[in-house]
Amino acid sequence: MNQLTALLHLDLDAIYCHGLAASHLGEEFPIVAGIGDFADKIGHDASQTLNDQAMEDFRSTLEEKENQYFDGRFVGYFKTSQGSENLLYLSGIGKLSDLDKRLIEVFTRNVAIAFDNVHLHQDLEETQRKIVYMLGEAVETRSKETGNHVKRVAEISKFLALKTGVDEAEAEVIKLASPLHDIGKIGIPDAILNKPGKLTDEEWEIMKTHATIGYDMLKAPKRQILQASATISHEHYEKWDGSGYPHGKQGNDIHIYGRITALADVFDALGSDRCYKKAWPLEKVLALIKEESGSHFDPKLVDALLNNIDHILALRDNYVDVYAA
Repeated sequence: MNQLTALLHLDLDAIYCHGLAASHLGEEFPIVAGIGDFADKIGHDASQTLNDQAMEDFRSTLEEKENQYFDGRFVGYFKTSQGSENLLYLSGIGKLSDLDKRLIEVFTRNVAIAFDNVHLHQDLEETQRKIVYMLGEAVETRSKETGNHVKRVAEISKFLALKTGVDEAEAEVIKLASPLHDIGKIGIPDAILNKPGKLTDEEWEIMKTHATIGYDMLKAPKRQILQASATISHEHYEKWDGSGYPHGKQGNDIHIYGRITALADVFDALGSDRCYKKAWPLEKVLALIKEESGSHFDPKLVDALLNNIDHILALRDNYVDVYAA
């Protein structure tokens, strides 16, 4: 909107006192940006906000599928490669010269390109998320677990992140990245991965390599979620007191992503059936986590889990394991 105002050399208030940009979905016109009288209408349905004349302008433009100029009003039409029809509405613009109209035409074409780029970015992000969950579930299936473990860990990780001061955007990254925390187990032999009894010292050394294997698999791609997954895979077996692996990091030297996922993973794993054990009672799980605060786990995260256990249990219960008979 600011760019268009500058192109037309018009005062912002004069051109946009009743100006808005809207996306057309079905019979609704959700407002995605607005100024002046419409500054507080973002997210509202334009059909419930605009007057009858403006809505008639909208319908006429959608029918013609091209930009239209009315008496002191302009409606720009552009359709994205995803098939979304979008409208830019300006009122109170006065008489426009041919040059002004050409500038608006150029502007609206660039808006269409911008919308396509936004949709493309969203598609890439969504594809990345789906791949992460599919890979995480594949690892759990190979180790004879259900894919719901990674979903529970994801939800609990995000919740703990928010409770310990991580902002919403970064907490969402942790949620989307955490399903790949054990991706390195792909490189562990089945005989060790699914052994029902205790591992030998030699087998345990092989098992521990999965943290580095996972990191090596994920570190190269520059996508934010996969980079976060690489960090989680590498560091969620480190311990607060430095006794973990693969590098014996301790305290805040362990990345917050790894510390959060470590607690969420252990909490859910202990409370779930595994090939080598039955699920622990909740009281026993919480007692161990409390005991391990300051040794295995970040004390601040343990407090967040214990103080919000009812909410965390509700998150866990959304993804109950279902086993075949």
